[in-house]
Amino acid sequence: MADKRGARRAAEKAALAVLQKTMVSTAGDLAEAGEQRVSAEEVLVAARTRAAEHLERAKQEAASMVADANAACGEAETDYAAKYTAATATGWTPAALEEMGYEAPDGRRARRGQRGRTSESSPTSDNSAESPTSTRAKQLV
Repeated sequence: MADKRGARRAAEKAALAVLQKTMVSTAGDLAEAGEQRVSAEEVLVAARTRAAEHLERAKQEAASMVADANAACGEAETDYAAKYTAATATGWTPAALEEMGYEAPDGRRARRGQRGRTSESSPTSDNSAESPTSTRAKQLV
């Protein structure tokens, strides 16, 4: 009977050692996974911050590009209007210039074109406070 008790105790002791080893090992695995989880969350927060910064810079760059293009359109329209005016001052008629493919500058074309249009089809009926150049630039974008 003493042998049976000794064998039982030995078996229980061995089982307890195995269980404890397994439990300790899983506790260690869980601790590592927890650290990885915290680290991954920190990386995610940093990535979101960097992404927001990139988006903000991209928005600013895009706004700058559009503003530069808008300014270039305005300058080109002003230059074209001056050259068109010079051409008409030297004797070219608007009809002759149009036959050659040179339309009146936006301001003149818009005023001339509005006579035959209804208020619904007028390009400036929705936003009459905008200049022809800003309307044209929006159409290009």
